Amino acid sequence: MSNIFEYIRTQRNSYETESVPLFNGYEFSQYDTINKIEHYWVDSYYEGDAYDDVIGDFPFDNRSKYRVLLEARATDFDQKHIEVPAQNGSRKSRIASMIATKALHKHMDDINFGRFLNEMAYVRAKYGGVIVTKLDEEVTVEPWTQMVTDQKDIMAAPRIKRMWMSPSEMYKMTGIWANVKEAIKTADDRTSVDIGNDNGEEAERTGNLIEVFIIEGDLPKSMLYEAQALKDNTEYDYDPEDDYEYEYARIIACGADWVQEDREDKKEGGIIFYAEIETMPTQKYLARNAIAGRGLGEGIVESLFEHQKWHNFTKTEEMRMIAIAGKKLYVTDDPDILANIFDEGVDHGTVLRVSQGKMLTELNQMPTGTPIYQVIRQEWDASADQVANSHSAIVGEEAKSGTPFRAQYLQNIEASSQFEQYREEMGIFLKEIIEDWVLPDALKKAASAGEIYETFTPQELQLIDEVIVESNLTDELIKKTLAGEVVDPLMVEALRTDMARKLKREGSKRTITDIQEFIKEAGKQVRVHTTDETRNKAVLFESYANLLSLIAPEDPRYNALLDKVMQALGITKEELELYADQSIQAQQGQVNAQLLQQEGQPRAQAAMSA
Repeated sequence: MSNIFEYIRTQRNSYETESVPLFNGYEFSQYDTINKIEHYWVDSYYEGDAYDDVIGDFPFDNRSKYRVLLEARATDFDQKHIEVPAQNGSRKSRIASMIATKALHKHMDDINFGRFLNEMAYVRAKYGGVIVTKLDEEVTVEPWTQMVTDQKDIMAAPRIKRMWMSPSEMYKMTGIWANVKEAIKTADDRTSVDIGNDNGEEAERTGNLIEVFIIEGDLPKSMLYEAQALKDNTEYDYDPEDDYEYEYARIIACGADWVQEDREDKKEGGIIFYAEIETMPTQKYLARNAIAGRGLGEGIVESLFEHQKWHNFTKTEEMRMIAIAGKKLYVTDDPDILANIFDEGVDHGTVLRVSQGKMLTELNQMPTGTPIYQVIRQEWDASADQVANSHSAIVGEEAKSGTPFRAQYLQNIEASSQFEQYREEMGIFLKEIIEDWVLPDALKKAASAGEIYETFTPQELQLIDEVIVESNLTDELIKKTLAGEVVDPLMVEALRTDMARKLKREGSKRTITDIQEFIKEAGKQVRVHTTDETRNKAVLFESYANLLSLIAPEDPRYNALLDKVMQALGITKEELELYADQSIQAQQGQVNAQLLQQEGQPRAQAAMSA
């Protein structure tokens, strides 16, 4: 049976010290790769000392940071790209889609989903993959520097997240986690406890912070049950079969290194806060440029490791040449001058006398290799542009004079093609997140609240009211019929009018108790736009306009095409009809006002003449 604290220590040590073989003797260490990425991100050398006596600290000209931000911007999504379309063309389905979309967007605002979208695009481009976690209703991106995962397959083994919490932060989890006060007290006691060596060193701890571990994934039942027993301070009746059965679970603990070495049984001193089975996986992973044999994909920083190395090398050599060339050196064969310089020094404006037949010449130190290094850097930068897709058209540099606009437009499209592939991959991943996590929570929240407080337009409210009224009216008619009451058409119309009047009194607030079912049905399909909205829609609507001009309005195909256009714009026929009815009523009101004004003019003239 594997203990949870022993498992944490083993996995952490293996992750930090071991590498996995890939091919032909090449080995990969995820821990080293992520550390190197972090060093490069803050313009720091990862390999050895970067210093000498000539130029001091070596220069570090970052070649990957702006390229990461470029891809993050090009592959980013906005909440407006996420829609819940209608299942069919019926009014009920379209209205359900409208309400579900508003409920989804409101929920995304509540959980700050826009920030998650930005961070997801950035982390994937920087590291080569992104792990997302759902905790309660919130969806977050996990920091790679705090993760311990299987290096061959990120999702194969349980993921361990390391984080550090202050006692006050931990205390806020009281009521959510178990054994919080005990953990704070134990951590405080261990701060001043001698760990048993001759130097009297204290137990390791980062200031007042307590190291907390979150373990999530398919865990052996024995490990889970033992953790639950430790949490509840009970005994676990070990069954050997539990070692070979698994549950998807989450365990939160601290004190993985609190082993009581002074006891013969080496009893663990860690504390369990939480240990429960999860009803569904609450973590998902998406790689970028997956590489066979390893779990972490290849990010931009890693793909430019070699480019960064040689770019810095040429910069360093060039700076060394400049540092040497900046020193004023002279050549002379006159020993008297050397004696004067060494004994008395030389001030500005000093006139040196050279003996007859002797010479004094300034040493030319202008480096001849500088242009070569500049050419080498340009070649590496061109290669980096190919690798990271950071061509001038994408970066936003001005086109050369005389470049036709259409040519620049086509170059921009071609340069964006690689980002479109990445964006499509992220769109599929995001669709899965919305379907599995975000939309069910949004609909559940809307249904449980029983009311929608979103502000709708008068036209939208009228469409919603029609559905609510018809649903309530059907229930009322069933009740009256079962009670033996005869309902005539006039009574039906009176009930409908009364229900509509009551709804209008509520303003923009609408109860959704009676339409929860078909709202939930809207959650069965989610559409996430994965392409450039502006460019593609412009081309699409231009094609629609050209086609409409070729078909006569009385042709039945004209209405079918018009319906397609309205659907793409998100406008329903019912809304158009409502606006049309209102415009007709407004026109009739203007006509009536003009008639009254015309009738009133002769009467006014007659009154004045009298």
